[in-house]
Formats: sequence, structure tokens, C-alpha cells
Amino acid sequence: MGGRGQRTCLSFASGRVRKHPFDGFADRQEIVVAITRGMLLGGFPREANSRVDIGGVATFFRMPDVIAVALGGGTVIDPETRKIGPTSVGYRISEKARVRGGDTLTLTDIAVRMKRMEFGNPALVADVPDDLAGHVEAWIQSRLADLVDRMKTSAADIPVIAVGGGAALVPDSLPGVNRIIKVEHAGVANAIGAAMAQVSGECDQVFYGVSREEAINEARVIADARAATAGANPESIELLDVEDVPLSYIPGNPLRVRVKVVGDLALSGSRA
Repeated sequence: MGGRGQRTCLSFASGRVRKHPFDGFADRQEIVVAITRGMLLGGFPREANSRVDIGGVATFFRMPDVIAVALGGGTVIDPETRKIGPTSVGYRISEKARVRGGDTLTLTDIAVRMKRMEFGNPALVADVPDDLAGHVEAWIQSRLADLVDRMKTSAADIPVIAVGGGAALVPDSLPGVNRIIKVEHAGVANAIGAAMAQVSGECDQVFYGVSREEAINEARVIADARAATAGANPESIELLDVEDVPLSYIPGNPLRVRVKVVGDLALSGSRA
């Protein structure tokens, strides 16, 4: 918590990324659809290597590579113009959605209308025209297909995991996707991801006059120490990623080494 207070910008995407560890146990590439989209590599969110848009503002902070879109259960639909979003009823979904007796047509209402989720009273949206429901479904599929394509790193089909409160909005098939996984308790993925989150430590440093092996080993020691200081159990710390880049045209044979490690949160009395 102290580190987050000192480096607030690094927590901008934390709410969205907490959903990612929920189904990141397998060591493979897959895309997590949680109304924000992100890629899992080896069970951890892929880090962005370029700009990240936050509220429409381009930033270059170090954070997971996620794309946020206005496509959630509270997204408002105008039945007259058929415009979908970007406005949303947000946390007032339980009082504003038509299936709960409200006066606002939302994507949740359409999901209930199409029998994709159980919420409220389905009879209250029985009068929604089939053509409007079909228009919304086509819009959702188009947006999701585009976003999945933007997150992929190859043309090969890839699995997609649907989590979060809007998981019911994800169709059963998408172009470029070989399997859509809808997990149990997906609606509380944020809480589960936060509860199982690990503590990381990182060293990004330039070393001079030492061998590659020595530089990496020294960086690993620094990263391990930082993870333990942040609250990780030293006995559980493991290597997550290593990068080394020789720096040309500089005397001393400099080598930039970046090492990242993760470990389980140390419980009371277990910290070394």
C-alpha cells in the first residue's frame, strides 16, 4: 500500500488487471475479456510496450497491456436511435435497468432478453423487438472481435476467457477465437484476483565490466530483495522474466538487465 501511494500512476490499471489472475493458472497464451481486454502470458498480464490510453489520454507508464471500452452491463441503449453507449448507469444498474423496474434500456436487459443471464424480471423486457436485440448482439460481437484482434500477436486462433460482471455479454463464438471459456463465479473475478495476487520485485539496471551471467545474477538478488521488502515470502519467490540488452558505442561493455520476480504474500510471522 505504501508503494502504491508513492507511485499512484502504476495502479491506474489495477482494478481491471485484478480480473486477469482469476483464470491465469495455465502456462499458455490466452486473452482475458473483462470489458477491458488483456493478454495473459504464462498466467500474468502482458506488459504494454507502447502507450496506454487512460481516459482518452495517451500515457507511457509501465503497466499491463489492457484496452478499456464502453461495453458493460450498464451501457445504455437508445431504442429510438439504436445508439449504444458510451454512457452507462454504472452502479445504479439494480435500480435503472428495465429488468429491475427501471426506465433505462441497458446491455444487461438485452442479455436477459436473449436468455444469456438471469437477473431481475425477464417479463419486463419481453417487449424489446427482436430486430433491436439482434442489432445489439451484432454490435457486441463486432466490438469484441475487433478488440480480440488488436490484442493478438499472431494470426492463429486463441482461447478467450470471459470474466467480470459483463461476461454474460460475450457471445459463444468470435472470429479468430478457437474457444470461449466462461468460468464459474466470473462476476466476482475482481475480488478473487485481488485475494490471490502475488508480490513482485523488479530490477532494471545497467551493469558495467561484468559478464552477462554475473549481471543477471546480481539483478536477480536485487529483485528478490525488493520483492521481500514489498511483502513477499522469500521462500516463495520465483523468476518471472529476464531481459538483457547490450548497449553499443559505450565504453565498459555495459549491459542493461531487467529481472522480474514474484512471490506469495508473506503472512504474519512468515517474513524473513
